[in-house]
Amino acid sequence: MKYFIPLLFLAFGLNTNAQNSGVVKAFDSLVENSNSWTKYRMIKKDELGAYKRLLISKTDSLDNKISNLNDRIKKLESSLEKTENENIALKDEVEGLKNARDEISIAGLSLPKATYSVIVWSIIIVLILILAFVIIKLRNRCIVTQEIKENLENTTKEFEDYKHRAIEKQQKLGRELLDAQKLAQSRNTKK
Repeated sequence: MKYFIPLLFLAFGLNTNAQNSGVVKAFDSLVENSNSWTKYRMIKKDELGAYKRLLISKTDSLDNKISNLNDRIKKLESSLEKTENENIALKDEVEGLKNARDEISIAGLSLPKATYSVIVWSIIIVLILILAFVIIKLRNRCIVTQEIKENLENTTKEFEDYKHRAIEKQQKLGRELLDAQKLAQSRNTKK
């Protein structure tokens, strides 16, 4: 597009040269057809008037062409400016779309995807660590609870054994006491 305007001027210049050559030919013809008087040339007034009219019509024609070309240049420049503005607007829109594509909006905050990814993975890792900590603590609690249950069972068993021995001992002492009372009664009765 930027080469179009110089090409337009080049074409205009070539076209002008072709038209100028017609004017030059008419002038040469006028000079050749004129009479000479010593060192001056005499030109007929009606031929000079015809040459003047030709020159005026060519200048008017060239003025019209120049005006038309200037209008065309203005239209092309406005079209070029409009296209450049549209291009800038499209570039801005593309940039906005790239930014929108590379950003995530969460609760009104616009975060780049990389930051969002780091935050999400950090949260996931923290949750996994918390879960592992809870599982380890729960496992330790289960082991402690199992040991406490085993200790309770052992203590209960020991208590039952102790209770059973204590009952046997009481019963044995009770029998011995009864035997001793019977023996004492039988001694007392024998006497």
